[in-house]
Amino acid sequence: MFAKLLKYEWRSTKGFAWLMFLISLSAAVVGGLTTQYLFRISQSQDQQPVLTVLVLLMFMAAMVALLICAAATLYFTFWRFYRSRFTQEGYLTFTLPVTSHQILLSSIVNCLLGALCALGTLLVSYLLMGLITLSAMPGFFAARWEILEALFKGASWLFTGENAPLFWQMLSQLLLGAVFEIPVIMLAITLGALLAKKHKAILGVVAYYIIQVAQLLITGVVMGVTTNSITQAASYRVTLAFDFSPLLTIAVGVGSYFLMHYLVSRKLNL
Repeated sequence: MFAKLLKYEWRSTKGFAWLMFLISLSAAVVGGLTTQYLFRISQSQDQQPVLTVLVLLMFMAAMVALLICAAATLYFTFWRFYRSRFTQEGYLTFTLPVTSHQILLSSIVNCLLGALCALGTLLVSYLLMGLITLSAMPGFFAARWEILEALFKGASWLFTGENAPLFWQMLSQLLLGAVFEIPVIMLAITLGALLAKKHKAILGVVAYYIIQVAQLLITGVVMGVTTNSITQAASYRVTLAFDFSPLLTIAVGVGSYFLMHYLVSRKLNL
């Protein structure tokens, strides 16, 4: 039943995700073509200021559109969580022969899929825009593999050699933060839906802000208590932040999930 519930959630989400993906690709094409024009006009003596300003505005609009599409994809998955759990549709959801854990976990997985779609949309769009931009370079198609190999080698210093441990540690923390942040956002939505009769979204934002401030305060207190000398501060605090932040992120994410489960199981009145 969990698989069917997740499949239903994904069906309700994927159409919007595909729409945002297509819009992002269109914006990437516009961004790449405008960058081509700006590159070529910079090499030319015949410049048209008005047209250049319009093209620059189109480039900025394309960049904003890429970010909006990615954010909209992620927002839609959380909106689906609210609609399918705390509206009239939620009454039907909670009457299904599934447990509250299955209902919440299906939403978490669906939100995670939405986040992956948003990230994939950004990566593919930026890659397409970069290829279109590079194609304006003289001799790009003749030497495209050499250029791409040089770009890859230029970026490989991040994850090879002495930089590899720091890079993979930061990447793992980003992934942990993204995964365990989903229950935190869902808890804020739950608090807003349960505690407010009006302006539920505003209360949800306030609840999320309070959770983030509390998390920062805990991190600051722990670092302040364990760092007992100024001479330690430079290197010791950085090491402590890398070691403590993932543990706190996991603890807050797990705690948010179980608090949310308690609220929807005991306090939700549909």
